Amino acid sequence: MQTLQFAIIGCGRIAHRHASLIIKLGKLVAVCDTDQQKLIAFADQYKALPFLSIDSFSAAKLLVDIVVICTPNGLHASQAITAMQAGYHVLVEKPVALLASDVDAMIAVAASTQKQLFTVMQNRFNQPVMAVKKAINNNQFGKIYSIQLSCFWNRPSAYYKDNWHGTKNLDGGTLFTQFSHFIDILLWLFGPVKNTHTILQNASHAQSIEFEDQGVVIFEFENGIIGTMNYSVNAFEKNREGSLTILGENGIVKIGGEYLNKIDYQSFKNHEIVIASDDSTANDYGVYKGSMSNHHLVYQSLINCVQNQQPYYTSVSEARSTIELINTIYAQQMLKNNHKESEIRDVELGENVTIVAPCNLYECTIGNNVFIGPFVEIQKNVVIGNDCKVQSHSFICEGVTIGNNCFIGHGVMFVNDLFKEGAPSGDSAKWGKTTIGNHVSIGSNATILPVNIGNNIVIGAGAVVTKDLIEPGNYVGNPAIKTT
Repeated sequence: MQTLQFAIIGCGRIAHRHASLIIKLGKLVAVCDTDQQKLIAFADQYKALPFLSIDSFSAAKLLVDIVVICTPNGLHASQAITAMQAGYHVLVEKPVALLASDVDAMIAVAASTQKQLFTVMQNRFNQPVMAVKKAINNNQFGKIYSIQLSCFWNRPSAYYKDNWHGTKNLDGGTLFTQFSHFIDILLWLFGPVKNTHTILQNASHAQSIEFEDQGVVIFEFENGIIGTMNYSVNAFEKNREGSLTILGENGIVKIGGEYLNKIDYQSFKNHEIVIASDDSTANDYGVYKGSMSNHHLVYQSLINCVQNQQPYYTSVSEARSTIELINTIYAQQMLKNNHKESEIRDVELGENVTIVAPCNLYECTIGNNVFIGPFVEIQKNVVIGNDCKVQSHSFICEGVTIGNNCFIGHGVMFVNDLFKEGAPSGDSAKWGKTTIGNHVSIGSNATILPVNIGNNIVIGAGAVVTKDLIEPGNYVGNPAIKTT
């Protein structure tokens, strides 16, 4: 059978792993990198033709079957598309891309050029992972209740001193570069995720990277399983743990070690997970280690697919699901960072008070049996009496006192700053005061200027109160006048 011809784009650390396998299983024809010194050294080591750009490589029209993309994450999509359009099948290191839309574009080009697009998720070949996958498929766990994924690795500052690690545009984030393998395993074993909740932080690399170095993610899977992922690149000195614990109706197991590479413990009602001896090691990059070195199994599947039309061990659509979930996690954290949370501080609350979030209440006094709806702001020095109800979207400014048994409708605005100097006054001493008696009902979207309102008064929806209302009765209009 004809020997497959390869080219590698990107001559970094992981490229050496690919090259070492290619020269055993095929022929490495060409290599490409924008760093000339690195390129020449790599080309000399593996006896391949050097190119300083993917465009110059494509223009050479070499007889190559498969192009392997080993460049920074943010370049994967565009370079894979260029290679397929030049007539080559493509194998892309993880992550396949940084955006699901980029993956869609890659899939579309693969279809239009009739070229095959392959991804790398070699942790699926870990012996314990494959054994657990088989146990799940055979329903050995029964109903799975919950899972816990722990990823505690070390990435020193030196790791981020090149021109792309730690950047949002080229690296993308810790979940992309370090832990996308683990996200892939979660989806492969337990299916799609319905909801996530996240807490992400940069605790130790504020001067080195543009994103998080640790995080906690809560997952709710579509099949009802709940789980958490606790991850960090702040483990002291070296990688410490990459583990997955599964709690099921009929069994429990923890895949442990540093890289999901051994069974820490297990117990089943009618089953035992048995794994063959495994001499696989982690990818060693000198100053740090990566995931398990199962790339030889990736290449076996790749060659079998291209030469014998056998199914590849994973699909680009599965890789897309991983990218989509990671971006969901990051988008959720971004919304949290950009969203001002509601605030309730220094409030004197009576008994049986109901407050529906979100709302802002500060330095005010709320009586007994009071209901406050969502999106309400109550400023300092406001006093609200007993048995009152404040409906949603109302604004009660500083200097307002409300008596007992009062109803404040939706969107009511209290305005004590009359802009006497032609602009808002930052000095509340220049504002007016508003006092509302007992048994007062104020309709939705009414506006209340600094006035005194007596007892047993109803103010109609949309009314504008510009002067004191003392006599009991109904008041409507702009300005509000008594009707009965």
